[in-house]
Amino acid sequence: MKAHPTDIPLFAEYLKSKDMAENTISNYLGILNTFLSTSPDIDNHEPYMDYLISTAIKKRCVQNVYALINYVKFKFGDDKQTATRIIEVIKERKIRQKDPIKYANKQPLTNEELTRVIEAMKQEKHKIMCYVMYETGLRIGDVFRIRKGSIFWEQIKGRNALKINAQTKGSKERVVWILNEVVAKIVFDFVMVTDYGTDYIFTFDRNKNKEYLKHKLSIASKSLDRGKTARMGGISTIGDTEFWIRKNNYLMFLKDLKSAMIKCNIDRERFSTHSFRRMYARRVWDTFRDIYLLKELLGHSDINTSARYLRTDGQMVIDAIEKLQLGDDTANK
Repeated sequence: MKAHPTDIPLFAEYLKSKDMAENTISNYLGILNTFLSTSPDIDNHEPYMDYLISTAIKKRCVQNVYALINYVKFKFGDDKQTATRIIEVIKERKIRQKDPIKYANKQPLTNEELTRVIEAMKQEKHKIMCYVMYETGLRIGDVFRIRKGSIFWEQIKGRNALKINAQTKGSKERVVWILNEVVAKIVFDFVMVTDYGTDYIFTFDRNKNKEYLKHKLSIASKSLDRGKTARMGGISTIGDTEFWIRKNNYLMFLKDLKSAMIKCNIDRERFSTHSFRRMYARRVWDTFRDIYLLKELLGHSDINTSARYLRTDGQMVIDAIEKLQLGDDTANK
């Protein structure tokens, strides 16, 4: 049995009826789009397993599992036996961990490399967003949600600090500061002279120049891997909600970031938009070695979530093995 052409839009309505977040719906639709592009027999469990195996080392492999389970529930709601059979197999799928040898060379960017990348970005807005993320640990989605009037100067211990009232993941309110006066002035000056026609500081109003935005999105979509664009749920579609406006702005930021990395001869897979937050977490940990402080500075409600940011990368695993087995001198080479 093959999927019906209307499966994706109907699946979208099904997910909305479950009160899922728009970002989750977008990701699930992108995953389903990639899965169905192979024209699988959807009443057979093997194509599902093949897809999960092929994506097992990718970052969002767990989301792939949930997306497929929800699709099976949607598609075979009236055929409980088939749905149960496929879902049981999917749930038994053991997600592989990343191979430390294969990913040994995927090292985080150094501060010097990151500086070069930011300077190579074309859009001034994107550079300012990078400064904000680096100094505060905010997610890129948090930065896109910063409203006008939510950035202002405040005195902290006799020095000027830039205070930002941000709306973060889950509609939580969070306050962050930029105490580096040079960076703070650059950010504030940009905010004072910039207006993108929305209630938000860094969000471009697609309705202000719709044809221009369509052109930019078309270029951005072609520059990204086809699979990545698909997983983003057809992100080039012009939507009417604030979520889609932020999504479109995100794609343009990502395209600028990756183009800058290529220009600097840096592997584009070494850094993503969320890497700013990981770098911030690592700096906090290296400075204070306090997991509870890290939790507060990242705005997490669960300390286990904060701990995930301290996972070692592939190179650190290899260095540790060399140090244990071959001694300090070898590991430092």
